[in-house]
Amino acid sequence: MAYSHSVLRNARSGSVKWTLRVALDRDTYHAGDILQANVFLYVVEPVHCNGFTGFIRGEETITWTEKSTRRAVGAEVYSQKNEFLNDKMIVANPRMHGPGEYIFPVVYQLHSTLPATFQLNCHSVGVMNSVHVQLGYVFHVCLNANEGVVVEALQEIILQEAVLPTRPLMGLEVAPAPALVVQPDLVSQDNVPYLLASLDKPAFRSAETVRVRCRVNSRSGGDESFVAILRLYEDINITVGPSKRSECSRLVCKRRFQVAAGAAPFELALGLAAGSDGEPSLERTFCSSFVERRHHLAVECFPPGSTTDLAIVIL
Repeated sequence: MAYSHSVLRNARSGSVKWTLRVALDRDTYHAGDILQANVFLYVVEPVHCNGFTGFIRGEETITWTEKSTRRAVGAEVYSQKNEFLNDKMIVANPRMHGPGEYIFPVVYQLHSTLPATFQLNCHSVGVMNSVHVQLGYVFHVCLNANEGVVVEALQEIILQEAVLPTRPLMGLEVAPAPALVVQPDLVSQDNVPYLLASLDKPAFRSAETVRVRCRVNSRSGGDESFVAILRLYEDINITVGPSKRSECSRLVCKRRFQVAAGAAPFELALGLAAGSDGEPSLERTFCSSFVERRHHLAVECFPPGSTTDLAIVIL
């Protein structure tokens, strides 16, 4: 069990008066799970509990710096916060507690639409520098004791991404695999180069292989072979206000292919390598209050020099 505790000491003697501790039944959870916890109260000096409440809170915070327009200041620090969950519960009714240890069980069902815990650190996103975004949860227990004294304990709750994709905070959905992507108004014209491309499925995990079905028509014709390139990009958009939006894109991986001549469809494969000990080397696609992280695959063939983009979801 993961736990946190708070100790209140006697101001004169320094001895412990009360200890408050929270213990969870598991280290990690998924959205929709049943959370079971025990709240432990250890009493040395008698305490009258006027109120014993608990809160399940979910919060996303973002901090960043921007170059200041004032000469005396090198950079200014900004921050915003969004509390999207604040559920209150009664841990115990008011009463007097004599010396001893008391255990108060708590059962709570996590909402099925809650996003997973995450952290994001970016050196630069547009004009925003040193960007840090964190989304997390806590179980906060408050005991209102004698003479207005408040004893508190906080316990972090870690939510992991579900095995099957769920609807995150702002409703990111996995759409069906896209149909053939075509450069506009080109396919129907004779002797005009075009590129058709489609994915074998819309969503992938690290260590899986992305397969792209392609068909190319080159005006050059003949038996000339050509080069195909796959580039996977991570696109990050940060929105902290109606008129405050920054974005950046980075190349995650790239692969070059030599394709034999012929008009028949062909397939390109790009492996999504896993990190050390099987950990994902790619960050998942998600959307939250402040951050949108998406991925796209750029497919390029030359000749004829055609390029198209395919949206891809990383789970």
